[in-house]
Amino acid sequence: MESRKNFSRLFEELVIELKSNLFLRARLRLALFYIGVIAALLLVFSLTLYYTSAQNIKENADGEFLSEQAQEAFIDRTVNRLQSELLLIDGAIIFLVGGLGFWLAGKTLQPIKESLDIQKRFIADASHELRTPLAIMKTSLEVALKDARGESSGLLSSNLEEVERMNRIVEDLLVLSRIDNKQEHLTFSATNVSELILKFIRKMSTYAGRRSISITQEIEPGLFILADADKLQQAILNVVKNAIDYSNDGETIAVNLKRAGTHAIITVTDNGLGISPDDLPHVFDRFYRADKSRSRKHCGSGLGLSIAQWIIHEHRGDIVLQSSPGKGTTTTILLPLFPKRHR
Repeated sequence: MESRKNFSRLFEELVIELKSNLFLRARLRLALFYIGVIAALLLVFSLTLYYTSAQNIKENADGEFLSEQAQEAFIDRTVNRLQSELLLIDGAIIFLVGGLGFWLAGKTLQPIKESLDIQKRFIADASHELRTPLAIMKTSLEVALKDARGESSGLLSSNLEEVERMNRIVEDLLVLSRIDNKQEHLTFSATNVSELILKFIRKMSTYAGRRSISITQEIEPGLFILADADKLQQAILNVVKNAIDYSNDGETIAVNLKRAGTHAIITVTDNGLGISPDDLPHVFDRFYRADKSRSRKHCGSGLGLSIAQWIIHEHRGDIVLQSSPGKGTTTTILLPLFPKRHR
């Protein structure tokens, strides 16, 4: 039983690695294309050779045996041997083509991989270098804002909001660069997700209150999961912030948590703008924003849901969005519960 669990865990880790590695997915797809082409050619060639050879064997065997039974036995043995040899040869060729195809795919995609690696390093380095000047600008604006009056106060407040927005984008870019470079590590422990959600709802209520948006909650108490509390809170916070940003002033957002068998289900529902069917498949793509003017107004960067999805998947969970234009959006997060006996 334990070995089966270990195998299942290893398989899940391999699937997560495959999902997160764009280069590996492209390499495998290209290798499978090579294998498919060769397999199709081999199938046509082998079937033609098999039926032609079988017919020749039957024709050449006429008159060579004392009895009809002996002739049929010889034909069957020869045809079966031919079938086995063809299967063995085809299998060996496909195996060799698979290995060669995987190697060739790596060579073919190597320039693209190098280009992506350079891009990742640039994003990581640029984000890191931007942190210090942004922090200085933020501090200077906050100091200047204390003594500002009239029109200059509004101008400084606007500039401060833009600097804060850039700070959030830079922090998100740093997280994504660490994810891409396998440097973002999670530390798991038994976590009371019920208390976790209640805490961050209190934090987000202030943010929502700026636009007279209220957050209702229905939280089932005492639900534990194996989690990195900080990262999980970041994921859920990104989802709730997204719901706030895409809601109209004065609306209500509902955050619910309940048990469903061996899993905890978190739902975040808003009655805001909604997402069109064309945009829905892309909501977890990096930098993708369904309504760019709306996102820009409320400091969206198109990175929050992408980060949230990665965090949820690292917790062996899943996240799904359901939405209709003008009717709002429901985000559902599914996380495996942590058994009481292991806490």
